[in-house]
Amino acid sequence: MILAMATDAQKRAVTDTQTAESPARSVMPVTAHLRELRRRSFFCILIVLVLFIAAFVFVQPLVDLLLKLGDGFSFVYLAPAELVTAYMHVAFVAALCCASPFLLFEIWAFIAPGLTDAEKRKGVLALIGGFLFFLLGAAFCYFIILPFTLDFFVRFNTSQAIEANISFASYLRFVLGMLAAFGALFELPMLTILLSQAGVLKPAYMVSARKYAVLIIFILAAVITPPDAVSQIVAAVPMILLYEISILLCRITAKKRNNEKNS
Repeated sequence: MILAMATDAQKRAVTDTQTAESPARSVMPVTAHLRELRRRSFFCILIVLVLFIAAFVFVQPLVDLLLKLGDGFSFVYLAPAELVTAYMHVAFVAALCCASPFLLFEIWAFIAPGLTDAEKRKGVLALIGGFLFFLLGAAFCYFIILPFTLDFFVRFNTSQAIEANISFASYLRFVLGMLAAFGALFELPMLTILLSQAGVLKPAYMVSARKYAVLIIFILAAVITPPDAVSQIVAAVPMILLYEISILLCRITAKKRNNEKNS
């Protein structure tokens, strides 16, 4: 009996030693996950709130940058609180943009412990790449697309009896919507990589759908730009290049995925 008790104690000691030497294998309970999620959510809300207050204090230069695009319009506000809410909208968007690296870090820090090393590397590249492509798309819209589009809207008025008195809130929704749309559109390469890694998207499918994609791109360019060939080409060419880059990335990802399967 004493021998059996000693054997059991030795087994427990070995088990405790193995557990201490491999903490990565321990499983966090659900309540701990919820506490961590609540803590990180609180910090995210706090940083956005602080940046929102700071952005609202210095919101006028940001508004001036947006108004600079609408040269030729006369801006008005149609409700007593419209101008204040529009400024708050600008400040909130600015706060989200400034806080986005911190927010992405907090999201990554929450999900990273459950990923393998390979998944962590891919996740970091996806987050950084997605953030940079979104900024690239928004910058392309601000410096290229919006000046063409707004200038066309200003020049479209051929009647002297109609004045372009634009609601500032409506103008703001239009501009920010265009910036967000092009930012999301430029996420196509990163989306292609993720779908290729999951085995959902094949390079052959993207190549076969190229002609339809080009047609859709030109239709989209015709919708979001003035009805002249130059502005449509300026808008369509970068999107076609993005599609070609996506095909290349899809091929590279699919080849790497097949090599990993074979090995």
